[in-house]
Amino acid sequence: IQVPLNVMEDRLLGSVNVEDSVKQGRTVFEPGLLSRAHRGILCIDDINLLDDELCNTLLSALADGWVRVEREGISMKYPC
Repeated sequence: IQVPLNVMEDRLLGSVNVEDSVKQGRTVFEPGLLSRAHRGILCIDDINLLDDELCNTLLSALADGWVRVEREGISMKYPC
């Protein structure tokens, strides 16, 4: 998975898909790039150019082995 340098946290970790949530009447979570990494491997060229807060969030998720996403009062957790 290629991670662009201007990636936002919701695109990397995941977010609630508001449009599908409204259509289906329930919360629909859309996984981010981290969950799509092949066999748990994520390569980021020039990680030093990413936002510091995003790097800390990414490193925390990798150290814990879990991605925690909290948006709009919804909390999701999935392994990474």
